[in-house]
Amino acid sequence: MKNVERYIIKLQEQFFQATGMRADVANGTNIKEFKDWIKVRQNIGEEYVNFLEYLQFDFKEAYCVEVEKGRFDSIVKPFETTILTPYYNMPGVDDSRILPGNFGVMNYSPYIFPEMFTSTGIHMMNPESFRVFMTQNIYTLSQIAGWEDLHNSGEYNIICGAYGSLWDKDSEGKVQQLRYLKRKLTGEDITAEYAVSNDRYYFAIGSKRKVKKYEKTK
Repeated sequence: MKNVERYIIKLQEQFFQATGMRADVANGTNIKEFKDWIKVRQNIGEEYVNFLEYLQFDFKEAYCVEVEKGRFDSIVKPFETTILTPYYNMPGVDDSRILPGNFGVMNYSPYIFPEMFTSTGIHMMNPESFRVFMTQNIYTLSQIAGWEDLHNSGEYNIICGAYGSLWDKDSEGKVQQLRYLKRKLTGEDITAEYAVSNDRYYFAIGSKRKVKKYEKTK
């Protein structure tokens, strides 16, 4: 199965979780509803960006990495943020910003895994280049497995969020997943905020430490 097909299937599953309707692009089932839902979700995503800005999260520079989102649910395309994704068909985004692959955490450190999760080709991400890791509206809870270790190491910052319509069937579950992550974070340098506006909700948790700057030595 191609990366684009796997990505669309993930979005179709989120559509079902939120609305209770099944969409199938391949078979032409509920295509209009699915496309409309994506457009609304993108609009709410833009509002969520404003929410992150209000909370003064640091997410617009190249040392921040948005993890495993695709062309329809990435929220950082207008910025300098690095994008780590196996779904790397990103119109309008310079290829130099994209790291192909999957993301994982091992031994309190961030790693890139090959797209097919084979045992070869795994490598640790350079801590001098990447200091902040973010994602939103996760597909499964495993997508943020170990993220508490990144924060608790004191070496990395994380930003995890959720947003959508208050009428979504999965809204409470998405927020509870992130509250569970928050309970595993240590220290006082943590922000967690929930907001509601016009029947839309926004929730974000993350580290608020100052990002370390590495100076090149001669």
